[in-house]
Amino acid sequence: MADILPFPCPPAAPLSQRSPHDEPAPRVYRARGLTRTYQSGESEVCALRGVDLDVLAGEFVMLLGPSGSGKSTLLNLLGGLDSPSSGELVWRDLDLAHASEAEPTLYRRRHVGFVFQFYNLIASLDARENVERVTDLVEDSISASEALARVGLLHREHHFPSQLSGGKQQRVAIARAIAKRPDVLLCDEPTGALDYPTGKPIMRSRSRASS
Repeated sequence: MADILPFPCPPAAPLSQRSPHDEPAPRVYRARGLTRTYQSGESEVCALRGVDLDVLAGEFVMLLGPSGSGKSTLLNLLGGLDSPSSGELVWRDLDLAHASEAEPTLYRRRHVGFVFQFYNLIASLDARENVERVTDLVEDSISASEALARVGLLHREHHFPSQLSGGKQQRVAIARAIAKRPDVLLCDEPTGALDYPTGKPIMRSRSRASS
């Protein structure tokens, strides 16, 4: 499971509660005919084939599919970590499919929060320092302590990844992602290592990420 949570404005009302006179929510992502292929030896592997996608401000989008179906590949493209082989991909007015070398870096730094499937924590930094690696890059961030408190780990802020369970490492990764107040959260298996009682409040904390 993968999630896309765009937060540039308050969540839009559910479709069943919208009036025909309501202003449409602004579109933050537009993908058309999105394809990503990789070379594997002499063969070519197609990870994505002709994906069309629109994501509106305030939407909570969940991607479901079996392992190897391209969910992580799509998140990498949306997050500017990779470039499509063909097709159109636009974030607001930024053409991610034809961006310059510097544009994806600035886009990720200013707008995107990532929760990676395998946490990507720095082993030599404690939980607080891992979160601060992100907050030091942006101006309008919440403090590392507040981010860790939102995921229930303030009391473990000086513990290193090796001293934390897989579930707690996942929570540090979520704290790191929400600390920068991103316009969009891209989450790859964000609660895979958490049990249901722990995962439920974590999901709520992500919905408050821009507050």
